[in-house]
Amino acid sequence: MHILFILSASFLVMTSQQSELKNTDLLQSGIFPEEIGSVKETEKTFHALQNEIQLSEAEKQTVHKEAAAVNRSIRKKYDAFLNDWTEVITKNPKMVLSSNTQDYTKLHEFDKLKDMGPKIIPLIMEGLLDERKFYLLQLYDAIQENPQLKVKYNSDNASFLEGEQHRGQRTIRLWLTSLQQKQDI
Repeated sequence: MHILFILSASFLVMTSQQSELKNTDLLQSGIFPEEIGSVKETEKTFHALQNEIQLSEAEKQTVHKEAAAVNRSIRKKYDAFLNDWTEVITKNPKMVLSSNTQDYTKLHEFDKLKDMGPKIIPLIMEGLLDERKFYLLQLYDAIQENPQLKVKYNSDNASFLEGEQHRGQRTIRLWLTSLQQKQDI
């Protein structure tokens, strides 16, 4: 249901740029739920959310610094396991055809990474800087023991329109905030 709505919302945002659609037209078509509002309002909300989550260069540098502090042997092992997991994701027909990144957690290669524990979180954060690696959120969510450091959306929160790539950016920012709070103590 949510995937169809997100796709519909994306299509309508693209369509709104080509022609003016009225809220009443959308509601009558049954494609766009009334509680969301007009395409223009949704487009504004989406762009505002997108601008809000862009990481600064300073934030990115902090992530790189934290990842660089991880023990070299741990990084080497992580990189090898991550390479194995990514290869299976990109070559296993079941995984390639799946639109649910949670399916990736069922792979044996995922378990190897998960077993490395919280010490690899800085490396996961560094990986999430590349928005194409949003599937790393599954690994982070499995390893992160503090539920307050996990970004979760409800369907009644407009942020769920952002998708996993932007949830990754919000996760990085939340993690960085937690590091700063630890330093302030």
